[in-house]
Amino acid sequence: TAHFQLEFSDLIKAQSDSDGDGIADVIETAADAAEYSWQVEIDTLGFTSPVSDGSQLIIILDDTNEYLTEGSVGITSILSDGVTPYIAIDPWVDADLVDVTVAHEFFHAVQFKMDESGSDFAGSYQGVAFAEATAVWMEDKVYDAIDDYLGYVSGFLDYTDYSIFTSVTPADNDYFIYGLALWPKFLSEYYDDDSIIKSLWREYFNSALDFGNEYKVYEAAKAAVAAEGGSLDQVFQEFSIWNLSPIAYEEGYNYPDPFMDTGPTLDSYTTIAESYVPTLYGTNYLYFENAGGADEFYFHIKKPNGVSFAVALVGR
Repeated sequence: TAHFQLEFSDLIKAQSDSDGDGIADVIETAADAAEYSWQVEIDTLGFTSPVSDGSQLIIILDDTNEYLTEGSVGITSILSDGVTPYIAIDPWVDADLVDVTVAHEFFHAVQFKMDESGSDFAGSYQGVAFAEATAVWMEDKVYDAIDDYLGYVSGFLDYTDYSIFTSVTPADNDYFIYGLALWPKFLSEYYDDDSIIKSLWREYFNSALDFGNEYKVYEAAKAAVAAEGGSLDQVFQEFSIWNLSPIAYEEGYNYPDPFMDTGPTLDSYTTIAESYVPTLYGTNYLYFENAGGADEFYFHIKKPNGVSFAVALVGR
């Protein structure tokens, strides 16, 4: 195609060709998805091309798991020259999943190209979480009608006590960093401006902190929000409230409620279990039910010395 070189086996070449043009449907699906992803991510959103002018990005339709690991549908890595990215995808999945996988992996290729230092930004847990969350955001931006990301949302909303700048993910949850796409999704909808995601990545790579520094993603978000005239603390509080009432999101009617802990009864305290104490930029939700129909509601918060947090009381 204009921007991509697709590589495939004879088996893929011999697959169904419904329009009889000599090119298998799966190859055309991947090629169309790649060019459309380029149109949205590069031409419309203004991200930098992952290849130099006149070059093509390689997409491998990997039908033998030579590049993919068992169970994965896509991967982006770097060729042996240490600079040029390539993409491999599973050609056996349905057309919708091919579309969003290509959009997702193409954005990873864009991310690799933004790393002009040649450092392995994806070598840190924060870098991986940041890269995956924004790539899931991108796949929904390119293919808004497919909504494949909805399968990941509960992976984050069930564990909101974990940090959005996490270096640690729930041991029993492989989907947390993909569900974390709600964070960039919130930012782009809150500011009604997709360029905030480009700003996040620009600040991330411009930061003087090493990629292994646990504050690097946090500092990038803080700078990007400040450039919009906001405070990260206040914006994060808004994010926590949006997640409590997901209808604030464009597609929030499809989102589950976040995990809520039951609040105390009258004249008693609820202690947050140690395993559920929120990390920096994590959230607890407590649910209080006015079972007796009282006209007034009182609550009292006790906290350890040296700990700061924000509290919002929201009517349900």
